[in-house]
Amino acid sequence: MGISISNQLLGSTGLSAGRGLSRGSGLSFDGFPVPSLYLPFALSGTLDPRITFSRPSHATLYDSTGNVTYAPNNLYTYSEQFNNAAWGLNAATIAANVIASPTGEITADKIQETAVTNFFAVIQNPTGVVSTKYVWSCYAKAAERNFLALNLAVSGPTGTWNLTTGVNNITGGIATSATAVFVGDGWWRLSVSFNTPSSGANLLYGVFGPSSTNSIASYAGTAGFGIYVWGAQLEAVSYQITPRTYVATTSAVYYGPRFDYDPTTLAAKGLLIEEARTNICLQSKVTSAGWVGSSATIATDNATAPDGTTSAARVTAIATSDTYIYSSSFVTTAAATTHSVYAKAGTSNWIWMRPADNSVGVSLVVFFDLSNGVVGSLGTGCTGTITSAGNGWYRCTVTKTITAGTGYSVIGACSGDATLAVANGSTVYLWGAQVEVGAFASSYIPTAASAVTRSRDDVSMTGTNFSSWYSQSEGTFAVEYATDKVGGGVVGTYQSPEGSIRVTKDVGSYFLVEFPVGTYTVALPFGAPSNNNKIKFAAAYKLNDFAISQDGASVLTDNSSGVPSNAATLYIGSVVTGVAYLNGTIKSLTYYNTRLPNATLQSLTT
Repeated sequence: MGISISNQLLGSTGLSAGRGLSRGSGLSFDGFPVPSLYLPFALSGTLDPRITFSRPSHATLYDSTGNVTYAPNNLYTYSEQFNNAAWGLNAATIAANVIASPTGEITADKIQETAVTNFFAVIQNPTGVVSTKYVWSCYAKAAERNFLALNLAVSGPTGTWNLTTGVNNITGGIATSATAVFVGDGWWRLSVSFNTPSSGANLLYGVFGPSSTNSIASYAGTAGFGIYVWGAQLEAVSYQITPRTYVATTSAVYYGPRFDYDPTTLAAKGLLIEEARTNICLQSKVTSAGWVGSSATIATDNATAPDGTTSAARVTAIATSDTYIYSSSFVTTAAATTHSVYAKAGTSNWIWMRPADNSVGVSLVVFFDLSNGVVGSLGTGCTGTITSAGNGWYRCTVTKTITAGTGYSVIGACSGDATLAVANGSTVYLWGAQVEVGAFASSYIPTAASAVTRSRDDVSMTGTNFSSWYSQSEGTFAVEYATDKVGGGVVGTYQSPEGSIRVTKDVGSYFLVEFPVGTYTVALPFGAPSNNNKIKFAAAYKLNDFAISQDGASVLTDNSSGVPSNAATLYIGSVVTGVAYLNGTIKSLTYYNTRLPNATLQSLTT
């Protein structure tokens, strides 16, 4: 078992000497030939540097603690170039690249005073969201001045850090914590977490610079005096109060890939890839500002939610029947639509959900048992799922094809399956409501006063990053993935106009070749994988010699097709950009630049 490879092969395959690796005299990879590409997404929790990733929006995931949170992000542009026009200046100048940064490179800048009486600072105003937690951070080092002064967002936080001791006097009603971590050579990583107000403009801005004392008041500056700064970051978070790994930016805001975890077992699931979706349900945290109780009351911010914050709502029945809450109205389209909510039992173990409007009736709703995670009776035309989210929480979903018009999300407490009756005073906890066009629920998209769209995840390898490991004449893919969604591609190579090689999860699992695009010359289908199943498959290609195996099943073969000769791109999690997304996680992707034997294909998937 393990891998025995040379140093040269370590570099070419993207493997590193560590877990599962050994050096010796032969070549093996857990008993198989050494792959030319190995992407262990779940094991590494990082993207290979040859991969191109794009998603121009926030997105959420379950992190290693089991909490729902935003993927890594940095809302500042030019996070190390404070002399760039993205940063405004207030009575200050910038001396660029004048000292070694915390990485040891001469890339740190100096914020310098001018000879006036003022507050001396750099300024950048990213776009913020109401009722959201952010963490600001920056590396700083004393020069002629020993203090960094900060003013962030409406209502604070404001204050200073002492750059010789790390002591701060950060104040402001929306600040939740402030830290200073010494990283060596006089550098500190300073941070402050804060919650934006529930309304208002100019929710976020960064104003920071040198100070002569532990006060942010203006003072008489001395030209050239200042402090050193590097690596500013402003990130949306959920429960976190300290900064995550710093990510440098230039002209674009950074929205990072998502490495998802099981919220119950905390096991790493791998790289999460989804199509674009929009949550049209407002005030998704289920607040009294966006939801109305019918014979029910809503206590906002009453319990710990799946994101680790005290933002879940407690709903209390004040009648014995027709007790429910409903959202603000939204515009619906005639399509399959999925409503979802995180729910936890209070004194009641059951809830019901009804999509589309605020009508009620047993034949129109879906029931969920919050004591054991079971879907009860289904309303006419409805399907439902319930999935554990840890700590007693379940994510409940209802899918139904509805008509165009005005819709509501409606959720009620009840005493059992197929009944709307409930004891007066019964309680349930709700959070994270979502309404989206689609036949399944995607990852949670937080909303406040307006609908929010999460962009698609695009992942690919092209150019020499692709050609360095791919063989045009023959090869084998081995992929391990999971999805509880409908449709979507897993991995494929594509070229035009000649055709493509694809390994996809669609109505079933396929290995296929197209000449030209849209004309199948090889199609080797397995039955559709079970929902929420973990799938292993291996697919091999060579002139008149194609094969696929899934989950240890007997190999299917096709001996009647050629192979495209100008493949140029690997698409991961989609068939091509913008088409047929996996809507799930890829644990690992391995490629061998040879057509492996059928018995090996079967062994790879066992």
